[in-house]
Amino acid sequence: MRSYLCYYSAMIRNFKKTVTGAGGIYEILIIAIPLILSTSANTVQIFVDRTFLSWYDTNAISAAMQAGVAAFTITSFFQGLIGYTNTFVAQYCGARRYDRVGHAVWQGIYMALIAGALILAFIPFSPLLFKLLGHNIAIRENEITYFNILCVNALPALCVIALSNFFTGRGKTKLVMHITLLTTIINIVLDYIMIFGKFGLPKMGVTGAGWATVIATTFAMILYVIVFFNAKYRKKFSTIIGAKPDIELFKRMIRFGLPSGIEFALVMINWTIFLTVAGRLGLIEMNATAIATQMISISFMPMMGVGIAITTLVGQRLGENRSELAEKTTHSAFFLMLTYMTVIAILLIAIPNILMFPFEMGANAEKFAILKPIAINLFILVAIHNLFAAGSMTYSAAIKGAGDTKFVMVASVCVDWCCVAIPSMLILKFIPNIYYVWSTLPVFAIVSSAVFFLRFKRGKWKSMRVIEKSPIVTMTSPSRRPDDALGKQIHELEQ
Repeated sequence: MRSYLCYYSAMIRNFKKTVTGAGGIYEILIIAIPLILSTSANTVQIFVDRTFLSWYDTNAISAAMQAGVAAFTITSFFQGLIGYTNTFVAQYCGARRYDRVGHAVWQGIYMALIAGALILAFIPFSPLLFKLLGHNIAIRENEITYFNILCVNALPALCVIALSNFFTGRGKTKLVMHITLLTTIINIVLDYIMIFGKFGLPKMGVTGAGWATVIATTFAMILYVIVFFNAKYRKKFSTIIGAKPDIELFKRMIRFGLPSGIEFALVMINWTIFLTVAGRLGLIEMNATAIATQMISISFMPMMGVGIAITTLVGQRLGENRSELAEKTTHSAFFLMLTYMTVIAILLIAIPNILMFPFEMGANAEKFAILKPIAINLFILVAIHNLFAAGSMTYSAAIKGAGDTKFVMVASVCVDWCCVAIPSMLILKFIPNIYYVWSTLPVFAIVSSAVFFLRFKRGKWKSMRVIEKSPIVTMTSPSRRPDDALGKQIHELEQ
């Protein structure tokens, strides 16, 4: 932890170098800002969705949260697997092997199509699933309905992940931002119309929120398909001829992406256990947990964009064989992450009543008065968790960009289950208390940040690559370095 803070202090002392130049904050923000706006838009969409549902019925927000987490847990494995397409695209671009980019994206699309079909098979088992989870019967029917609709949404959502990686992996994130903002607006408008029954439609509540998401996601998928097949990408990136199945590449993507998918899925199972434990403490505790969880989402979703930028830039730098620049990029991103999380922590502690206001509007005043002080107290634990999670997010994203996915999987699962899942179940059994349950999250954040920071510091990731060896000259040649005069000319011709 001492070294963890030393890096931050050193960056403050050398603030100018931290901001400017290759690997600095400015370079990260060029890629990250559109992604931050994209993930922020997703956060706003979820926030508005949950707020509308809280106005519709205070139990509806809990049903949507619980069902949403359950659906996300099932799809998370495939999201982690398919999302790793981004690293392949980044390393191929760093190595100037542009003709292989389309092939990688297509393998991701094939994974998405297979996964979407498999997830639909969970729909008949949803009543049994939520009965086993033991949630309050007042919200169970809505949970089942919302879960089933999100299973339908899985196929277009996974295709969107694969197709968007074509742009994020190349560092071209503005289009992703534009599509995300547009579809977010569509989703919010449809939420309002379908939840509350406007323009002649019946009030649909949770059902309306679910189908609004399906329509918006499908629209996003169609837009990505249209752009992906644009003529300017067909030859350089093989976006059409790359559709031919590539068994060797498919197996390689499975090999490196599988640990990422398993890690993502097991982390979500851990999170589901945590929320289930909180829910079994009582309906008030469940609703307070739903609000506090939204604060975590609001805090983290923008920084997910920075995480994607870290993975992309580290992948590109390693494709260029410039590990020292990848290291600088990661430390700069950590400075950015921790600064942001510090601001969020101050807001959570200083102005909790203002942050609670959107949830309070339109809600039942008597019921909300009971859960409000509990949620505000949970904000303190959220703030501590966020501060330390900045390191975990940064350094795990960096080593993922190199291909160190097996370590990330093992470390994440061990820390999650040892610090959150198992302790929270023991707390429920022996000393049932909402604050004790939530105290497991700061412990998890502290331990996971230390683990990933130490792994990064050891430097094993610097020699890792996910792409096959290139048969052509790569960035290891001095004449191909973009900061040399000849290298710049070659780079311009290649572009």
